[in-house]
Amino acid sequence: MADWRADPSIPVGGGSAGSVDHLVSGQLAAAAGIDPADLHYTPHAGGGELTLSLLSEASGTVPVGVSGYNDFRDLIDGGRLRALAVVAPERLDGVDAPTVQEEGYEGVDLVNWRGVVAPPGISDAEREELLAITEEMVGTDSWGQAIERNRWDDSFTGPDEFAAFIAGEEVRTRGLLTDLGIL
Repeated sequence: MADWRADPSIPVGGGSAGSVDHLVSGQLAAAAGIDPADLHYTPHAGGGELTLSLLSEASGTVPVGVSGYNDFRDLIDGGRLRALAVVAPERLDGVDAPTVQEEGYEGVDLVNWRGVVAPPGISDAEREELLAITEEMVGTDSWGQAIERNRWDDSFTGPDEFAAFIAGEEVRTRGLLTDLGIL
C-alpha cells in the first residue's frame, strides 16, 4: 500500500471495467488516500486471464489483482499466489489474510451479490411462484453445501428487501463509477 500511495500508476488487475473488482479497487484507492480517478486499473476478461497476468513474470502485466476468492483459491492454497487481504466483514476461515478493515481501510465493503430477477409485467401469481421456487431452493441441503464450499454469505431476502437493496446499490455504484471517471 505504501508503494501504491507513492506511485498510483502501479497497475491493479481485475475483471472488466466497471466490474465489482474495479469498484472495490476504487474504494481501496480512496481509503488509501489515492484519488480513484488516478487508479491504473487493468481489466481482464475473466479470472483465468487475470491469473495468467499475475503469474507471468515475463509479461509483468499486473503485480496485484482483485477478484473473488474462489478464482484464486487453488493458487493461494498451493502457494503460487498470496492473499493480501479480503473484502469481508470478518476473516475467512482457513485463509491467512486480514480483512481490509483490519488493515485500516474503512469503507471498502462492496460485495458481489446475486439475485433472481424477472422481466417487468409478470403477474402476481408468476411472482409468487418464482418466490416459492427460490425459497424452496435456498432451503435445500445442496444449497447449504454450496454456500459452505464456496464460502458465501447466505443473505437471502424477500423481494421488497432485495428491491430496496438494489436501489441503494445503484446509488452507491453510480457514485463509485463517477469517482473512477467512468460516468
